[in-house]
Amino acid sequence: MRSIKKLLLVIVVAPLLLYGIVKLYLNYQLNEFMGQLAARGKPFVTIKHGGVSTSLSGEASIHELEFYITGTDDVVRVEQVTYNTPNIWYLLRDLGQVDNNKAPESLHLTLTGLSMDLYGDLTDKMEDTINSLNLDLTGVNKLCGGRLFMGPREYRDMGYEEIIIDGDIGYDVDDITEEIAINMDLTFRNMGSYRLSTLVSGFNGSPFAASVPHPHNPSVGAFKITYTDQSYAKRFVKFCSGLSNMSEADFIAAEANQSPAYFANLVGFVPGSGLRATYKELLSNPGKIEVVMEWPEGVEPKNLHLYKPEDIPRLLNLTVAVNEKPVDDLSFSFYDGKTVDVGRHFSNIMGSDGKPKPVVAKKQRRSKPKYYPVTPSSLKKYVGEDVRLQVKGNVSRDGRLINVKGKTAYVRKRLSGGNYTMQVALSQIKKAEVFLTRPPKE
Repeated sequence: MRSIKKLLLVIVVAPLLLYGIVKLYLNYQLNEFMGQLAARGKPFVTIKHGGVSTSLSGEASIHELEFYITGTDDVVRVEQVTYNTPNIWYLLRDLGQVDNNKAPESLHLTLTGLSMDLYGDLTDKMEDTINSLNLDLTGVNKLCGGRLFMGPREYRDMGYEEIIIDGDIGYDVDDITEEIAINMDLTFRNMGSYRLSTLVSGFNGSPFAASVPHPHNPSVGAFKITYTDQSYAKRFVKFCSGLSNMSEADFIAAEANQSPAYFANLVGFVPGSGLRATYKELLSNPGKIEVVMEWPEGVEPKNLHLYKPEDIPRLLNLTVAVNEKPVDDLSFSFYDGKTVDVGRHFSNIMGSDGKPKPVVAKKQRRSKPKYYPVTPSSLKKYVGEDVRLQVKGNVSRDGRLINVKGKTAYVRKRLSGGNYTMQVALSQIKKAEVFLTRPPKE
């Protein structure tokens, strides 16, 4: 009887003990990996994390990651990073260096809560770059205060104080058909979400899950790109219609009818009437847009411009739907005029090795926006910002500065019945203040 009890005890305890040993081993290996990653990134970034966890189902997670970027006051935070494999054996292979040449039938990397606020040093660099892009194209956009590209400054004005991203990238394999479904999901919280999916087929030989296959004439199936708006479109319309001193409906109509140069610099081509109507629909009734295409064999993306615009939709078997309604007219054209070199501008914040350029002198971290005093003569630099103007007689003129022409400032104030624009002579201003995220450079 005693031997039977011992046997039962072994049967119950042994699996639990094995489970504990494997868990400890995987957690140790994951902590070792994080230590190596922190050591390699030391010159550029300091990495901290709150803890790790693993499961026997093949999942490994790192919690509460923080990246402190050297020479800046920026911190990038991630709530959780999860590496998801089909089972424990693949996790042992990747974390424990267990010999296993099999390719997993599924693999996913998930980011949850990657966040960065809009008040740091890197944000400043990005903001300067966006401003430089817009200055290079002065006059191309007649709306939205001349802003063609949106950056941190504009996002703050739209009400965003930080950007939070959730993402998942991975693949799943059908063992029978040997088709590989690749999906990438990216969600900008309270802004919008993107999903890219495609099928790759044509892998001959043994099943993908059994060994790493040698692809023989693989073919890429249809690409499907889906964008679902959350709040960005409405905020964009409200922000730009205000700067344009127009109603939202009038702004949307004017935005959809922008010049060829505007669209060429913004999206790389000039939409025809059908796509312009689609854009108008998206701004009027934000929802979902789906684009499906099949990339033909032998056609390289960089050579697509060599084809006639009228042939490209048929070449790609292109379909577009907005809020579940198909778009019949997909006509567009290419633009021969000046377009901005975006890469040149972004090289100002990135080195040739693709890493952020170091900040020479550490700046004081910016506080959240507040009113700063400026000279009346410098107000023209702050068109588009909120201002408080005190004029002679202790009269206050508060609102959005929409223009400075000659010796007169034009301030728009939003009232319950609509917008009211005030004209203020610069010579009458006793005190001027502008709502900014950092002290002005006078």
